[in-house]
Amino acid sequence: MIFDTSLELRIKYDKKESLSKSEITSLLKNSKLVQNLTKDINQNPLFLIWKLIALSEIPYSIQLPYTKKIVDLIIKNLGTSEGFSLTGNKENLLPCYNAILIKAFCKLGLQSNKIVKNAVNWIINYQAFHRNFNSDWKEAEILKHGGCLKSTPCYIGLAKSVIALHEYNKFESNKNLQLKLEEGTEYILQHHLFKRQSNGNPITKHILDLYFPENYNITILELLWFISETDKIKDTRVKDSIEYINEKRNKNKMWAVDYVYKSNGYISFDGKAKEGQWISYLINTIQTYYYA
Repeated sequence: MIFDTSLELRIKYDKKESLSKSEITSLLKNSKLVQNLTKDINQNPLFLIWKLIALSEIPYSIQLPYTKKIVDLIIKNLGTSEGFSLTGNKENLLPCYNAILIKAFCKLGLQSNKIVKNAVNWIINYQAFHRNFNSDWKEAEILKHGGCLKSTPCYIGLAKSVIALHEYNKFESNKNLQLKLEEGTEYILQHHLFKRQSNGNPITKHILDLYFPENYNITILELLWFISETDKIKDTRVKDSIEYINEKRNKNKMWAVDYVYKSNGYISFDGKAKEGQWISYLINTIQTYYYA
């Protein structure tokens, strides 16, 4: 099977293969996906976010002048003393967008950036990781968006914040971060990754859809990839998610794209493919860890 060279690069990176600078440059340069991702630019906040999320999933993309430009614009336009905000004002910070930018910066090797540290500290100080948590964050803006910090916290914001801490923890850690990470991971496992505790139904509308890269929604693929990188992959509460994924595999051991998110700057890595190369690679990797 012929892969886009960006996926070839990702596979080699995940396998920890040694690559020369010229090999990396060639794989990035010849990628049709990279060419598509970098063909235009504007300063719309969501455009910048989705471009950076996508590029962060392609190893070594921080070497591209385009990626560096996106990073600079996000720092300038979305960075605050508390973390990342769509408006550039700390009062407008939302947990989900704050978290996905932490993750992207970490995957690009920019975990030491001051705004990333601010954003991580915001999660540790204010994010809810269990029900009936009384957050000290009292800015009114956050109350307008689906109950981010209400008695039953928004699952999207919580899950993405846990994943953000997980990415940051690969580089820097402390006791408070570890406690929050453990607490949040347990909350996700209590929900068998995707189920409401009250009735077992999917927590959110798109949580069982398969596509890549991530967007505002939280998906079973995101959650399984995160869990696969922890010592919880064989937890019995992961079984339901693995079984669901297995049921969606076709005769060629590939997976179809269920949903294409539409937003300014967002590009699906697999399009609407019936056999998505990116999602199939990721799922096969997850299964390797689960069945090891």
